Amino acid sequence: MYYHGHELCVLFEVCFTGFKKADKERLTTLATENKMFVRSSVTQNLQVLCCGYNAGPTKVTAARMKGVLILDEEQFLHMTSTGEVPDL
Repeated sequence: MYYHGHELCVLFEVCFTGFKKADKERLTTLATENKMFVRSSVTQNLQVLCCGYNAGPTKVTAARMKGVLILDEEQFLHMTSTGEVPDL
């Protein structure tokens, strides 16, 4: 959440892990264009952890413990293009 003027805005928070730099930058841009707030770590308000081929166990475990939705890149792209959370 953040304030824009006097209006409280709720952002969809996402974190990307396990991606090459160029892929992470591309996904970060896509998320930002879709009004998502990109986090660098698993936080209390995180909704989605998007995992690449080299995702480490620390962030994945932290996300599971907090009940965060864990998606791969294909599922994340589906979600951004359709607005639907993919079946897991």
